[in-house]
Amino acid sequence: MAPQKISDEDLLDAVRSYLKENRVPVAATTQIADVIPIKTRGTSKRLNDLKEEGRINNTEYGTITLWWFEDQLPPLDDAQNQSSTTHHTPPLDSRWSTS
Repeated sequence: MAPQKISDEDLLDAVRSYLKENRVPVAATTQIADVIPIKTRGTSKRLNDLKEEGRINNTEYGTITLWWFEDQLPPLDDAQNQSSTTHHTPPLDSRWSTS
């Protein structure tokens, strides 16, 4: 059986849907791969290609790659806004805590 194909837009829509449905600012590659017809390695490659195009952001957290859209992050408070950067790393929820 040949692998199913998914367009870039459908992949990005799947990420947006995952973030919205789970009410989280970021998603791990494995979480995204679980909701689309692409295995984790293929999902990672496709998301990295989209990152290179500036269509999605990511950061490494240990061995996990977290993905997000800049326009879907909660606003920064005034103290954080004073150190302006183009992109910032989103806050992590308690599931990603190392403490």
